Amino acid sequence: MIETASRPSPPLRLAVTPQPVGGTALYVAVTIVVLWTPLPFGSVEAWSIGLIRLAACLLVVLWAFHGARTGAFVVSTSLLQAPLYGAAAWALLQALPIGGSAISVDPFLTTQAAVNFAALAVFTSCALIALDSPGRLERAGMVLFWFGFVLSVFGIIQNFTGTRSLYWIRESPVINFFGPFVNKNHFAGLMEILLPLGLGPLMSGAVPRDRRMMMIFVAATILAAVALSRSRGGVLAVVAEVGLLVALTAVARRSASGERRAAPAIAAIFAAIVLVGALVAWLSAGPIVESLAELPAEISSTAETSRGEIWKATVSLIGAHPVTGSGFGAYGTAILRHWPSTEYSTLLYAHNDYLQVVADAGIPGALLAILFAGVVGTSLVRAVRITDPGLRGLAFGAGAGCIGLLIHSVVDFNLQIPSNAIAFLYASAILVRATAIGRSAPTKP
Repeated sequence: MIETASRPSPPLRLAVTPQPVGGTALYVAVTIVVLWTPLPFGSVEAWSIGLIRLAACLLVVLWAFHGARTGAFVVSTSLLQAPLYGAAAWALLQALPIGGSAISVDPFLTTQAAVNFAALAVFTSCALIALDSPGRLERAGMVLFWFGFVLSVFGIIQNFTGTRSLYWIRESPVINFFGPFVNKNHFAGLMEILLPLGLGPLMSGAVPRDRRMMMIFVAATILAAVALSRSRGGVLAVVAEVGLLVALTAVARRSASGERRAAPAIAAIFAAIVLVGALVAWLSAGPIVESLAELPAEISSTAETSRGEIWKATVSLIGAHPVTGSGFGAYGTAILRHWPSTEYSTLLYAHNDYLQVVADAGIPGALLAILFAGVVGTSLVRAVRITDPGLRGLAFGAGAGCIGLLIHSVVDFNLQIPSNAIAFLYASAILVRATAIGRSAPTKP
């Protein structure tokens, strides 16, 4: 017979704090969501989107269970999550039949978008809670960096086999797929987020000497995969990321610890760049350069399916709904009146995330996007003052990944792909938490 001492249970309370403490189960679950969503073709199909919604519900259950067990239901005060909840609320308002008709041109799709935004908001909130220590932040960064390596190896092998099928079992509707993604640009978009999570710590000098060559090899493999995907936006975004990391590291060298650690780290990263440059030249430099040279002509083309014409049609759509937008998720329905293409019967994305958010959500959507970008940018600027090289490098890497994807978003729609949106939000959460923890507790516990 086992006897247990009776003691009063701690009173339940709501803990609102900028430095939340989450449970291990919640941390593991959030990371699993990030790792899972790219595998089913970027989670773009209805069944995989349903799984994301279910995962959000399970995250809430884990959060509630941890709160009940510890006696404190912890929430984060970070502004990072506010635009997502705001987008969910605005989408729901767009779908409601106010005054006899809804703002959205397709209320059903806008309602679905509201549910998706709510799921993304819950995911972000749970990530902000779960990433509660330097150890967890650094493990999360390394797990995602190595996950990028695994996906890159898979994509390279798949590419060289010449298969026309995803995973060698499902025929792709297009020939420019790469890895688990139907669109090569979305593979590159995901790598833009994952790659800097390893490059940042490398440059900051936080990686032990005996692991540097392995990290450089992993980075080289990811970059080679991006090169093989022949994604022009991906290549340009990665180049911008590396330049940003070099600039941030140079600024951070003003501190004493940065001076001691910067030299070997920068030497390591430049060795990586040289190695990757050689790989790119050997693999596909010619096609990439030719493709990049064609980009301005493609944008200025008057062909109905060119990006330039799609952007013109989107601007026309914005002019028709300048204040309220045509409804989150309703772009494919609303654009038909402004883009009379005879080649495509459906256009779901503007191939420019900035134009699409304004077309979908009008002025409120633009303000929410600016708020989100402001939180990310402010956190990245503050990260320069972090004295711990591991957290500083991780914050730099996460910030560079976010900015790289935002650069790519000028010519693509990575943020409309659920897996890439989730990885982007997770990297944003890593940046915000690394900056908050690094500035309040510069030494690792």
